[in-house]
Amino acid sequence: MLKRVRGELRLPKSARGDIRALMKIGERWFRRVTGDFLVMRRMVLVYKPLMKTHQQLLNKYKALSEAEREVLRLVIKSLEVQMEEMARMIAEETGKRYPVYNRLVGELVWVVTLVLWRLWPS
Repeated sequence: MLKRVRGELRLPKSARGDIRALMKIGERWFRRVTGDFLVMRRMVLVYKPLMKTHQQLLNKYKALSEAEREVLRLVIKSLEVQMEEMARMIAEETGKRYPVYNRLVGELVWVVTLVLWRLWPS
């Protein structure tokens, strides 16, 4: 879209031209976000590469012999610890910024507990 607007206005392909083109694009093309959204997005963007690396290591782990797996097992375990810590931080921050999140998690815990209770052998 930026390229098209820059072409329509005959602006140069430079930072200044890009800024002028962005100023001409209508407001409806931009998402209104809050600071809370940006903080949460930044935290999730840290978690995503950890998750991707974890999946890649698991795939490599399956292809290795038992002796080679032992070395990779330690790396995977360390990555899982980092992922859990990051997930805990995200959950805490989400609870602070979006109170409805805590209510939703509380309800889910209650439902899961009820289901497990009913599945428990008598």
